[in-house]
Amino acid sequence: MEKIFAIIICFAFNTCYSQVGEWTWMNGSDSLYSLGHYGIQGVADSLNSPPSLYEPCEFQDQQGNFWLFGGFHGNMIPDPLVGDLNDLWKYNPITNKWTWIKGSGIPNNMGSYGIIGISDSTNIPAARGWGTPTWSDNNGNFWIYSGNVGYNDLWKYNVSTNEWTWMHGSTSAGAYNNVFPVYGTFQVASPLNTPGTRAEMNTTWTDSAGNLWLFGGSSWDIDTMNIVNYNDLWKFDISINQWIWMSGSNVVNDNGYYGVKGIASPLNLPPARTSYSKWKDNAGNFYFFGGVRHDLFNASCISKSYNDVWKFEISSNNWVWLSGDSASGSYGIYSPECIISQLNTPRNSWENRATSHDSNGNVFLFSGLSNTCLVDLPLKNEIWHYSVVNNEWTLIQSNSSIHFGTKGISSSINAPPRKFGSISWLRDGEFWIFGGSQYGNSDSYNDLWRFVIDTTCFPSGIYENEIINEPTVFPNPTSSLITISFELLSMQNFELRIYNTLGQIVYFSEEENEFGKFEKQLNVQNLSNGIYYLQVRFKSTIFNEKIVKH
Repeated sequence: MEKIFAIIICFAFNTCYSQVGEWTWMNGSDSLYSLGHYGIQGVADSLNSPPSLYEPCEFQDQQGNFWLFGGFHGNMIPDPLVGDLNDLWKYNPITNKWTWIKGSGIPNNMGSYGIIGISDSTNIPAARGWGTPTWSDNNGNFWIYSGNVGYNDLWKYNVSTNEWTWMHGSTSAGAYNNVFPVYGTFQVASPLNTPGTRAEMNTTWTDSAGNLWLFGGSSWDIDTMNIVNYNDLWKFDISINQWIWMSGSNVVNDNGYYGVKGIASPLNLPPARTSYSKWKDNAGNFYFFGGVRHDLFNASCISKSYNDVWKFEISSNNWVWLSGDSASGSYGIYSPECIISQLNTPRNSWENRATSHDSNGNVFLFSGLSNTCLVDLPLKNEIWHYSVVNNEWTLIQSNSSIHFGTKGISSSINAPPRKFGSISWLRDGEFWIFGGSQYGNSDSYNDLWRFVIDTTCFPSGIYENEIINEPTVFPNPTSSLITISFELLSMQNFELRIYNTLGQIVYFSEEENEFGKFEKQLNVQNLSNGIYYLQVRFKSTIFNEKIVKH
């Protein structure tokens, strides 16, 4: 109890001395517009770092190293690197060293396609950024698709051979014009099929067979001079090297259909959007959170930003709306840090590509943009946790200030800049973020940060069942007594806690119960009137219930 309370105090007053729950500035510059340091290609060096980048591609290899490709480097003053890049970088988190692996080091380079399907050491994709979709396949290869307006090409990078292969699509469709999708026959593969240009997104997944999936995205239509948004779902079958339109509409800017929250249906379909935050569960189902839909012709609402969570059940080919609001522009619901509640939801978010997940159903998300149709809301510096098992959000940390501190030294007052367009990785209980922009796309960083995750702040997310039914609390609201009731699958040790809205524990007990029904009455008469959070805390699962005392 003392440890938990100390952690709550840590988050509230930033007085922790442990690395747990703290940020560390690991690499890169604390200033905007850094040119980085390329060094010698293929040679790791402590001086090396990529330039400041907005929305590069991110990968993680089977040894746990972090990789990035491309991205946009901008500046408000003359700069030899302004534009999109096609450099490939690797970071070793053990040695804290970057290596420039491949690429021209020249902005807006047109690359070298070579022969389609043939790997070659001289092949390199054209420079690109602005939300290029990415995958890692089951063999550890990296894939990128489209990105900048004008491309519908698919590339594979083999880590072991250090070679790129142009796999599908055309070399270019011309500057600032989208390649329109070719849908073909629904759920039938064809060599002619293509999703067309897709940018400002990263809602991608790899299935158990190694096939690549892609949802939504946007492009620029030069004929109408407007942004077009999609809500179609595609699969690239790697065995036949062909695209298949699997779900969704073939009409742009489709409004979708939410259906009933938590219920799968063939009618359900997320509204068209560009979306960035994605993850998978142990059953291979696909998830994404939030995103935005742009419509420059809609004078009353140019940008619709969402805070909804969707799941695609790959076995049934159906979508499920799980969490968040069906209306755009939601401000979300914020409990204090480390308070778990099914009521919690982040506010509407996009440019939140810095999202990573582990194999136990834990998802970590950093920052991003928010808006209400015509107004951009202030940037926030937040880390959220989402439990796939419990369908619950927890605010891990929120900072109002920026403090780089000393490079390599953890501190409770350290905090990265509030940013969008960052990328992230997850390794050994540590959440890492790189780059992104603070004010506009040109105002980017090349800073690399590490956050040591406090696992006591949220459910572990392990896929286990300890109880038969979720706890019920009655009466609620109450003026004096509440009764907690549920049924256990086996003998369990667990805790009952009640938090106030400041995150302070006002009730705590350790419980043990045999298989069967557990029921306990608590007297809350002495608590002040207001809102409280009851927490039933098992080894691997935490249940929360809001209590109103009047």
